[in-house]
Amino acid sequence: MNDRRHNILFVTTFLPGRLQSGSEICTQAIVDALRSLGHRVHVVGYVRKGHEFAPEHEDDTSAGSRIIETAEASCGVRSLWMGRALLKQEPYSCAKYVSRMMRQTVRKVMDSHRPDLVIIDHVQLAWLMDMVPAVPVVMIAHNIEADVYRQMLLGGTTGLGRWALGREATQMARWEIGCAKLVDQIWTISDHDREHFARLAPTRMMEVHSFMTVTAGAAPLPDKDVVLLGTWTWQPNALGLRWFIERILPLLPDAIDIHVAGKGADWLRSLAPRVTYHGFVMDSAGFARTGRVCAIPGVAGGGLQIKTLDAIALGLPIVASPVSLRGIHDPPGTVVAAESERSFALAIERMINHPPGSRVCEEAIRWSASRRQRLAEGIREAVNDLLAGGGSPRRAAQGRGDGPRSRSRPEDRSSVCRGGGIGVAQAFAAQRRIRVLGLEMDAVTEDELIADVESAVQRKARFVVGNHNMNSVRLVQSDDDMRAFYDVCDRIYIDGMPLILIGRLLGHFLQRRQRITLLDFYPKLLGLATKHRWRICWLGGRADIAERGAAKLREQHVGLDLVTVDGYFDAQGADNERVLRTINSLSPDLLMVGMGMPRQERWVLSNHLRLNARVIWCCGATMDYIAGAIPTPPRWMGRIGLEWLFRLGSEPRRLWRRYLIEPWGLLPCVLRELNHRWMLPPDQLRSRPAPPPPSDPRPGPPRSDSPEA
Repeated sequence: MNDRRHNILFVTTFLPGRLQSGSEICTQAIVDALRSLGHRVHVVGYVRKGHEFAPEHEDDTSAGSRIIETAEASCGVRSLWMGRALLKQEPYSCAKYVSRMMRQTVRKVMDSHRPDLVIIDHVQLAWLMDMVPAVPVVMIAHNIEADVYRQMLLGGTTGLGRWALGREATQMARWEIGCAKLVDQIWTISDHDREHFARLAPTRMMEVHSFMTVTAGAAPLPDKDVVLLGTWTWQPNALGLRWFIERILPLLPDAIDIHVAGKGADWLRSLAPRVTYHGFVMDSAGFARTGRVCAIPGVAGGGLQIKTLDAIALGLPIVASPVSLRGIHDPPGTVVAAESERSFALAIERMINHPPGSRVCEEAIRWSASRRQRLAEGIREAVNDLLAGGGSPRRAAQGRGDGPRSRSRPEDRSSVCRGGGIGVAQAFAAQRRIRVLGLEMDAVTEDELIADVESAVQRKARFVVGNHNMNSVRLVQSDDDMRAFYDVCDRIYIDGMPLILIGRLLGHFLQRRQRITLLDFYPKLLGLATKHRWRICWLGGRADIAERGAAKLREQHVGLDLVTVDGYFDAQGADNERVLRTINSLSPDLLMVGMGMPRQERWVLSNHLRLNARVIWCCGATMDYIAGAIPTPPRWMGRIGLEWLFRLGSEPRRLWRRYLIEPWGLLPCVLRELNHRWMLPPDQLRSRPAPPPPSDPRPGPPRSDSPEA
């Protein structure tokens, strides 16, 4: 076993010395274990606003004081956090931690100490990932954050709060998946969380311990029946407290008194004298030991319940819900698990009347002490696995060398991280099929779409390309043929900034570059066609206009093989047969169908199996714009999503209804999907991969250059 001592950079949200929350206790336990193994651990984190920085260790470094609790922040600060979250498409709970000071402090520590290992404590700090040097990286997942917000959402929140929690659940699910792509290991603090993250990256479970200890001397004589202790401003804790008061308290005998301590539950004062609220108490351990039973009624939240570990370490009799025992294996005899309200109330009565003996309580204290040793052993193995050159499964799979600066990752941090946001989420989102307003579409970029087209031509596979914009979304609601057309499409790219914005609102990680319009895209497409000598047939528009546009394209792309076919014909009769014969005689690699929506989609749906063409692409009035028959919007307007405004000004009589009236008809659909989206379970939040280009040609008429021709 290699027990070398290493420099470790440990970046956390708040410096944990004060141990004010369960999260800080977990963090401090891991830091202490690393230092006990001889490693030099440089801890960087914020200091809570109003608290003086008093480092517990010489290697603790403050990134400045900061408020991050929403309840304590001003309206202006909360607006800035939400504005950043919406602009950067990141979770609100991550935007709260972003600051230039944190970046500068982390950079300074890295430059000074050149760490061998970087530990990111909390996924909310993954926006720092683009700064991490080429060393192994660990993420500590205190919870499955998406699950936490999902459970909070089910607590009865309505209105804007419901939307905010739903968005946070969706974004955190993507954020966690994306972050897993850039780390070498994930450390969790519960088995439940380990099973979840093990599907994403190599994962280890660390058995963190309580810092509570039983002091020498006689224990205080219990003078309270039931005690509850917690920070009730944290919503998962508040939900558990309300469940206890509303569901369990009525089942308990009136003679049993209830005592609650911790800030954030002033509403309990109205329940006196049955319930006594003590507010914040300085000596939480002393308060807990005055109770005959410690009740821990968790119904939401994730990770490890530190309150339960603290109570066990004090040797207290405990009645806890299953959520409160998450991450705790084989609890000692002082703990009774109760799932239902009735069983919880009965367990409290039984524990008060028949308390565990002193031997059982001593066993619980020893059980707690043993976790400290197991944590150190687990961290020793994990660090050796990462740094001894032998072990990280991801490191081996990605072919990384043993040198300190060697790296060959599928997702390089520097290449996917942009502008302080978690770029891995962008990489994760790049090639996938998503659902927006009940319709499937592909969040692909121009380069990815080009690659799909090139692959289809090379494989001689029929490949149908469609697009969605607000007009198509409206048409699909009432047109069966339009719905059927999109069922046969192999790629459905997004052509419209409104859909990008709606997709973001629904939690999809969409970027401006995933909005594709042929007016910007056709030079790249035709350049590739010229290079590979593809034959192109352009069906659509009046013959004179189409030929005028084709002449311009041939001038721009010397050697372009382009033939136009008049788009004004009877799509049902003999005229249609004539058009089909013309196209099939050309045997085009790329058939551009530009007859306007929905006529072009209906025609492709009816005829695609009879066409001797490889790629069939619905392209609307693109040729009319190229020929100059319709004024072309300035491309800067397209890039910022205002192309519709130019078109409305150019053709107000034709387009006023489409742009000013019809989109409002989709508002009920948007609201329904928002409501539905936030109620999906977390494991359904991931978007399905986009289908790959077909590897084999579909049945169809033989091509003139194929063996069957």
